[in-house]
Amino acid sequence: MNEDPYLVELLFQFGRYLLISSSRPGTQVANLQGIWNKDLEPKWDSAPHLNINLEMNYWPFLPCNLNECQEPLFDFLSSLSVNGHKTAKVRVFPLS
Repeated sequence: MNEDPYLVELLFQFGRYLLISSSRPGTQVANLQGIWNKDLEPKWDSAPHLNINLEMNYWPFLPCNLNECQEPLFDFLSSLSVNGHKTAKVRVFPLS
């Protein structure tokens, strides 16, 4: 297979650009379709889902030294833990 190293580099840099532009401190977590969706009612409501898609959005943050891009992800997960704690207390450990 003949790989064009410039195309590989271009795609790598484009991936960095997408993460940088869609996940900045103080903003929402990056979702599957990004912030540029053209649809008024996009699939999955352009909402972040706790599956491999969310993980894949953030794979490049460490190898690309984009630590500040992880802040929205950790803020999002922290916000989930508040209600998750309440739900676990009622549903999973009701007698504790």
